[in-house]
Amino acid sequence: MGSILNRRRRSQAEGRIYHYLRIFLLSPGAVVSEKRKYLMMVKQVLVSGCFDMLHSGHIAFFEEAAKHGDLHVAVGSDRTISELKGRSAVNSEIERLYVIEAVGCVKGAFVAAGSGILDFRDELSTMQPDIVHRQRRRGLS
Repeated sequence: MGSILNRRRRSQAEGRIYHYLRIFLLSPGAVVSEKRKYLMMVKQVLVSGCFDMLHSGHIAFFEEAAKHGDLHVAVGSDRTISELKGRSAVNSEIERLYVIEAVGCVKGAFVAAGSGILDFRDELSTMQPDIVHRQRRRGLS
């Protein structure tokens, strides 16, 4: 488990270094206008779920949501899974987060801070995504 976290931290650090190098190589005005143009064009999409035992249906759901913009995934905490499903999670929230972050179409992922069916409520008000993409449940329309 430690090596997984170390690899993720190393990857995040490399991404930050690349970001800062890019800022220094471009003029300040170019960075601001590039960021503004990007933010105006690309919509922010949020999905949420437990995603315990990630499978092809989850990936298809991510790919569909990502067609609408930059995809951010709110992962249900171990506590939320216990509350909603009445059982412990098969994979820990850290493992689920790591796997979801590795999916190519996912721009970012985080463990939701709240609990219950709307465990991502705080992040929703902070992030203010353009789109909240809902997962179609089995047997429901």
